[in-house]
Amino acid sequence: MTTAPRIRTFHEGERAVQQAAGADDRAALVARTLGEQLSPVAGLFLSTVSCVALGTADEEGRMWATVLTGEAGFVRTGPKAVRICAARAEGDPCVPAGPSDQVALIAMDFIRRRRFRVNGRVRRWDPSVIEMDVEEAYGNCPRHIRQRLVDPAPFAQGPRTTALGRLTDWERRFIARRDTLFIATRHPEAGADVSHRGGPAGFLRVTGPGRVELPDYSGNALFNTLGNLWSHPRVGLVLPDFATGQTVQISGRAAVDHRPPPERWGPEVERVVEIDVERVVRTTTDHLG
Repeated sequence: MTTAPRIRTFHEGERAVQQAAGADDRAALVARTLGEQLSPVAGLFLSTVSCVALGTADEEGRMWATVLTGEAGFVRTGPKAVRICAARAEGDPCVPAGPSDQVALIAMDFIRRRRFRVNGRVRRWDPSVIEMDVEEAYGNCPRHIRQRLVDPAPFAQGPRTTALGRLTDWERRFIARRDTLFIATRHPEAGADVSHRGGPAGFLRVTGPGRVELPDYSGNALFNTLGNLWSHPRVGLVLPDFATGQTVQISGRAAVDHRPPPERWGPEVERVVEIDVERVVRTTTDHLG
């Protein structure tokens, strides 16, 4: 999927991580694929997906990510706008502080293993309609996308949220079964970002009621997520169970270990994002009792 070309200027956090990884030249090449509006092909892709994730900061500055699902067509676009028609769970903490706040979206096609990211500003944020203005748009490679069919129905069956201050045994068991998550970060000037992460079940490690660790594998060399964390440590995660519609959302502060011990993580893990958990929200559904 192509986008209208633009000159991408990396912020100081992205440049720092790119330089540490020796990926400056590769990042410059990949940056040529970024656009500042949606092409017709990108708009068509977004109209076919049944799952998106959003990321934004709340009024306290905490980062949150959330998952929205719907039948094909629940996402509509123009060259500079995205409209999502999907009901959110009451109590979903992923709510921006106000209009024109930073917001990020990633659209997923798990069957074809394709994904597309859109970053911009909030235009409207209602319980069943979200609109955003597009400032940046680009595709990602299919790496680490687990093929699955996403049925929107489980996510719409009476979701109930429970706010927690820490991870309980329920969340530990839930996280140990997940092979997919989304991570939201932001740079105060450059904007918000939400990214997909995949791995073997339990790849997000819970090391205590207030701590999780996320391995980082090789990617597109832009280092949007890690670059944002270099500058601004706030982070939000959401882990969905696509079979039941249940989710766990985590908001906290992160630090990056650029030299994780290979005997603990394996040679394929290049870095580890260490997250101190500050808030947890569990969403369950009525059909599960």
